[in-house]
Amino acid sequence: MGNWYIYDNQVTDTYGFDISWLPTEAYRYVTPHVNRAVVNVGSVSLEAGPYVGALPLKNGDTLYIIPRVGRESYSRMLFVVEGLEDAVRTEFEQFVKLGYDESGSTPWSILLARPFIRRLRLIEKESLTTERVPALRQLRHIKGKVKIADSLISLARKEKNPIRTFLRERTVLSLENRLLSTASAILLRMRIVGEAQREVVSRWAELGRGRFITPYELGKISAGLKSHRYTGSRSYYVPALIMAKLIISQAGLNLDSSKGVQGEALLTNIADLFERYVRVLISKLLSPKGYLVEKKESHSPTLFVDGTCELKPDIVISQQGAARLVADAKYKPRSTVDASDYYQMRVYLDVFGVDVGLLILPNSSRSGHDLVKRETVEGRKIFELRLPLGDWNKSEEALAENVSRLV
Repeated sequence: MGNWYIYDNQVTDTYGFDISWLPTEAYRYVTPHVNRAVVNVGSVSLEAGPYVGALPLKNGDTLYIIPRVGRESYSRMLFVVEGLEDAVRTEFEQFVKLGYDESGSTPWSILLARPFIRRLRLIEKESLTTERVPALRQLRHIKGKVKIADSLISLARKEKNPIRTFLRERTVLSLENRLLSTASAILLRMRIVGEAQREVVSRWAELGRGRFITPYELGKISAGLKSHRYTGSRSYYVPALIMAKLIISQAGLNLDSSKGVQGEALLTNIADLFERYVRVLISKLLSPKGYLVEKKESHSPTLFVDGTCELKPDIVISQQGAARLVADAKYKPRSTVDASDYYQMRVYLDVFGVDVGLLILPNSSRSGHDLVKRETVEGRKIFELRLPLGDWNKSEEALAENVSRLV
């Protein structure tokens, strides 16, 4: 099996790539272009959308979509958004110190392996979640939901355990534990687990007994994490579940032709990730100072009086019920701001009654940030802030400095 590497929001030449290798669902994320002039040498260009992750191909290879802003910064965004900063701090700092592999040839799941294994040990120490599942059993006495006809036949045959009954038995094969088992199996398959950790990872991989998580089940757990279902006495599961989800989404492996993680590709929409990353950072900065930082998901204003065209800026910063700053995060590395982005921000300023708007965009370089100020004919100000995501420390410092000044 081989690996192929392309970049998000970009056309990448892939010599020797065969379009027939792309599964049907891949066309949602990748658009192939054949160079007719040199088709005899297999020149195919692949244009990726705003997605990052791995796509299993029909021939057994894996197509990796690499973030243009760099995998170090991409990892940082993921960990901030998922609340894993503390859980992976040691490993992340070590990777930064040693130099991060931006080519994509080294799977970044190795960054998650050690903190994930630590969480598995913690779960074993605390206790595993269980659930009750229906099971058909043969008993000597009535218990559960009895299958009367089958039981009467067994009684007539004078069988030793004649009662056929359905029971709800407790099992550790819960959805959550099967997710952790699947991620453990992936780590073993990738051969990135040291000898000292192999025992615990093997134990968890065996726990699932081949019943690997499906994309549908993974979606149920993701929805549960988003709705804060895993709180209270089982909150210690949350970091492990998030890490397992990331390991699976980045592996691009079908563990088994009939039971593995397959079907729908598990990719991250990096445009959405960038938006959430910026909002989390601003919230951490301003919430302690009494500001409300939110995205207008519900009860948002509309452009027309009949309720048509809801206006949902990425970030609205308010204090004591009054909006102070409207911001939009636009994942457009190395490109100019579209006129439509200005029009959209102009409408936001009018509707929310504020004089200052901020467009936040990434810059894949490691140089200092860029801040451009523009003024409308009415005197309202729209700022464009380019964050150097090639250096996430500088990015976060620049974001904090400029947002603090504008509010």
